Amino acid sequence: MLAALGEAGAETGTIVTQPSLASGVQAVVIHSVDPAGECIQLLDVSSAPIDISGWRLSDLEGSYSFPPDTIINPDDPYE
Repeated sequence: MLAALGEAGAETGTIVTQPSLASGVQAVVIHSVDPAGECIQLLDVSSAPIDISGWRLSDLEGSYSFPPDTIINPDDPYE
């Protein structure tokens, strides 16, 4: 599951994962959003580390792909 949680004044968008990743029992949420659109925090709310290598975030201005070996640990926000 990948979900977006908007804050007051923050823009929200669509988050899409690759089907092979979305079918697992994974739980990554957007923990906080910079209203200026420069930064987000991702939070692993599961009990195991999640490898987000190759995942991509994108908006109308561009995209970012996470590099190899990018791991989010449980309850440790990734920024």
